[in-house]
Amino acid sequence: MISYSIAFISGKGGSGKTTLSLSMASLLAECGFKVLLIDCDFNTNGATYFFEKELANHEEQKLLSFYKICSSDQWNSLHMMKALSVSFDFIPSVTQIKSEFSMPPEMTVVKHLLFKDVLDSFKMQYDFILFDCQAGYSEALELILPCVDLSLTVMEADAVSSSAARALFWRIGRFIQDKKSFQIFNKATAEEREVYSKVSGGTLFTNLGCISFDWQVRKAFSMLNAPSINNLGLVYSKQLYQLCNDLFGDSNALRKLKPFQTKIELLETI
Repeated sequence: MISYSIAFISGKGGSGKTTLSLSMASLLAECGFKVLLIDCDFNTNGATYFFEKELANHEEQKLLSFYKICSSDQWNSLHMMKALSVSFDFIPSVTQIKSEFSMPPEMTVVKHLLFKDVLDSFKMQYDFILFDCQAGYSEALELILPCVDLSLTVMEADAVSSSAARALFWRIGRFIQDKKSFQIFNKATAEEREVYSKVSGGTLFTNLGCISFDWQVRKAFSMLNAPSINNLGLVYSKQLYQLCNDLFGDSNALRKLKPFQTKIELLETI
């Protein structure tokens, strides 16, 4: 099995990192890949909010969370992942969004070694493992980044976002020196796309262009509806498909993305 693990990071909040990771996870799952999305944000629990109702139907002790992975000095494989569909599993940041803890767990050396074993076990089960990380720097990034294959910095097309990404790089640069590290400008207007899609040199990460602002995606996000093939706009869908091709340019991946390409072509015809 060819397995990809990717961390979605950002220098500041509000860049659309959670929406983009949810959209990509849904796309890959609906194309038949086995996908695991992990919410690593102890600050806002961004992706976990989307699935609170589904999580409420499970026994809290048995359900795996990112907090449990980081809190234990032993890996308990008996915990189960929340299955959102046949191909899409989800690990929330916490099992319930409440006063479960006062501060994030401490990332010890033992936990760093354990986390690599945990990720290796996940790679045997999934085609894609997506980490939706907390905006800005967190100790969890030091746990995640050395173990993943790729990192994608999600930015907005403004100077504040660029400065925040630079500040983040100063903190995490040593963890991604030998990794494939990319950036994408998200929620871009037509005018911004004209400029920022041509950015290549002079940045900290390899630029993969722009993702346009999409009202359908914004509407889904505002109503806590996870994005899917059926509620994404045409332009956004094409850009998301291209982003997957840029990140995961393997021939097997391209073949299994064919259903999504076909849907895009149908929408264009209509």
